[in-house]
Amino acid sequence: MIMQGTIPLLAGAGSPPSAFDADYQAILNVATALGYALPTAGNQTAGNKLVLDLKSCGAWSRLDGLWVYMKAGDNNFALLNWKNPTGVKAIRVVSPTWSAAGYSGTSTSYIDTQIVPGASGNYALNSAHAGFYCASLAAVGTQDVVDAAGSAVRLWWRNSGPGWRFFLNDNTNIVTERVKTDGVNMISRAASNQFVHYANGTVVQTISRNAMAIPTTKLHTSKSANVVGLVYFGSNVSDLEPAYSQCYLDFANAS
Repeated sequence: MIMQGTIPLLAGAGSPPSAFDADYQAILNVATALGYALPTAGNQTAGNKLVLDLKSCGAWSRLDGLWVYMKAGDNNFALLNWKNPTGVKAIRVVSPTWSAAGYSGTSTSYIDTQIVPGASGNYALNSAHAGFYCASLAAVGTQDVVDAAGSAVRLWWRNSGPGWRFFLNDNTNIVTERVKTDGVNMISRAASNQFVHYANGTVVQTISRNAMAIPTTKLHTSKSANVVGLVYFGSNVSDLEPAYSQCYLDFANAS
């Protein structure tokens, strides 16, 4: 008998919705199954919002890799590729340093994502992007922040100059610009003859350089004393700025 004033729960009507987006919940599920420590409740909320924001701005489907080193439960959770948590895991080469702010290392101590950009899905010769978040980017040598050698993906701030050396499916080894900006730095190629450097969603420079070939080596990160909070790559996202970079800034600044 149904009591007056009550609403019955009908069998087969479905379960209450999950607290988190399904793609973010999948990350937590994999981590739990592997015995990794989960982020704090607050950082889980921020992580879930990051996934939702990336979907809302249209970037999630263009990503091939997203490694969130900061605000992780432990140094193992930080190695999960959020775009494919059940797939290959990044590995530590020698002993890069991890903290709640992210990973740092040296030219011989770094993170190997175990993914070759050219074999990853969305990333293409004339449609590509790669970026990272670093709260305080210091001129600390000539090591790469993000790289895949050969005809390369490379975001490299060096103190010899100082200046950026950028590569995006090319290998022209010159100092491209001398503007250093903390936060989100990203390069995106939408054409065969140029790509753009964005800092926190703002165009810093359009770089005229022809695409040559797609990298054939694995993407490495955190090859300097700069503490890298997150790293990502995929197909071109120039049309999504500044909303795209704002997703990462909002996550980094979430309390």
